[in-house]
Formats: sequence, C-alpha cells, structure tokens
Amino acid sequence: MIAFDCFKALTFDCYGTLIDWETGIASLIRPWLEAEGRSIPPDLVITAFALTQAKHQQTVWPPFPDTVESLRSLSYSYKLAILSNVDNASLQRTLRLLEVPFELTVTAEDVGSYKPALAHFERVIAEFARKGIAKHEILHVAQSKHHDMVPGHKIGLATVWVNRRHDKRGSGATLATEAEFDLKVNSLAELVALRDRLLGGAAAS
Repeated sequence: MIAFDCFKALTFDCYGTLIDWETGIASLIRPWLEAEGRSIPPDLVITAFALTQAKHQQTVWPPFPDTVESLRSLSYSYKLAILSNVDNASLQRTLRLLEVPFELTVTAEDVGSYKPALAHFERVIAEFARKGIAKHEILHVAQSKHHDMVPGHKIGLATVWVNRRHDKRGSGATLATEAEFDLKVNSLAELVALRDRLLGGAAAS
C-alpha cells in the first residue's frame, strides 16, 4: 500500500486521466456517423484514434466529473504537475477547465518527444529536485499503462493506475499494454478517499 504521507508532489497525465477525452471524441463523431447513416461503434473510432493521438490530441474535451474537486483536495497537501503529449498553447486552454494551480507542466513541445519516452519524466524529476523534492517524494497518477505506467515504473517513480475504463471493455483511446504499478484505483475520487482514510482524514482539512 502506498504511504501517502511520504510524498510531496503528484504528477498527472492530462488527457484520459483528468480530461474525459473518450466522451469528447464520441460526442464529436456521433453526429457525423448518424448523418452518414453509419453503424460504426464509437469505441471502434476511439480505438483507432489511440493509434494516432500524438498527432491529433484535442483540447475541447471536458474534465471527468470528479477531477476538479479531487485536484483541489490534493492540492492542499501536494505540489501538482502535469505531463502531457500536447503543445503548450493547447494545455493552457485545458488548464482553465481544471481550476487549480499546477506547480509544473511538461509538454511534448517542451521536451521534443512523446510519452512513453522518458523525457517528460526526466524533466519533472529535475525540476522538482530544484525545488527540494526528491524522486522518491513524487507519485505519478495516470490512466494509460502504455504512456505512463511503463515509463513511470522504468524511471523509478511510484505510480497509481487510474482505471477509468473499469466498466468498459477494451483499452479505448490508449494502447493495450501490460505494466507494473503500485496502486490501482478507478477514479481520482477513489484515490482521494483512500488517501483520507489512510491518513485518518487529516489531509482533507
């Protein structure tokens, strides 16, 4: 079990973890499919999108219902950061939807590569080190095993897999990958509740 009081910073993937891009994708394509008289399942289009998402990442998707409240609660105890396969301008538009301050953001534009390459993780570890936060004090939280759990574990970060698709079949808009992680939850709200329970509710105040 993760010792939440050992961490000083939480890092997050954005799209798929904080932002509900699968619902956004499905909402975008549904009128087109209906107009075309097509019976293509939205999940099939979402899966196809996963294969090219690095080039076609969007920023109009809504946050998951539990995202803003959970981030706000976590921000009282931890520094927050985002690691995202997107450009800076797009992420800045998305940050307005999240409503909480982030200590750091690291984008594909910043590091010149896409996760699961390690550059995002190397950058955030270095930046937090300059702020007095060591690698073992960082907890990485994300939905994609392929983009986040694999490289996070490889570089030595503690990791939480947010299984946002726990009630759906398939891997959706992320590639199916086996990965090691330290904790699995189905939502950020579940992560916050677990943190509060293990810390006796003190962190929630």
